[in-house]
Amino acid sequence: MSDRLDRIESIVESNARAIEASRGDLDEAKAIAESNTRAIEASRGDLDEAKAIAESNTRAIAESRGDLDETKAIVESNARAIEALGNQQAEFSAQQGTNTRDIDSLIEGISGVVTEIRAVVQRVDENSQRFDILLNDMRADRQRADERHAATQEILQSLLVELTRTNHRVDSLEQAS
Repeated sequence: MSDRLDRIESIVESNARAIEASRGDLDEAKAIAESNTRAIEASRGDLDEAKAIAESNTRAIAESRGDLDETKAIVESNARAIEALGNQQAEFSAQQGTNTRDIDSLIEGISGVVTEIRAVVQRVDENSQRFDILLNDMRADRQRADERHAATQEILQSLLVELTRTNHRVDSLEQAS
């Protein structure tokens, strides 16, 4: 943006210099005309000299007008360039506004996503805690079931031993009878 401003300032300074130069040429032409007028008055008797001076004045004025026209053309060209830069600046500002709004929308969207992610992470943490609790409960249940199974196995083993002894006694009693 400062480059554009620098270019605009440069164009304005160029215009000012061109105007000052053409003013100087115009002042010089006026001075020549005044000088010529004084010369004409001084030599009224010499018509040819007066005509030459008048022609010289006419050429000087024409040259000054040509410089003035050239200066006007430069000023108009510079004005168009400044207007074009102003239009570009306006377009840039409009695009910058659009980009800013888009960025704000993205930030809002990202903020919403971050909030949702935090909620999901919190639910995952809660579920993980529940899973750990259930896993520990399942392990405790398994250990109790293993202990009951072992106790049941012992009871069955001892009942089997007693049953076997009882069978031997019954067999012995039957053989003895």
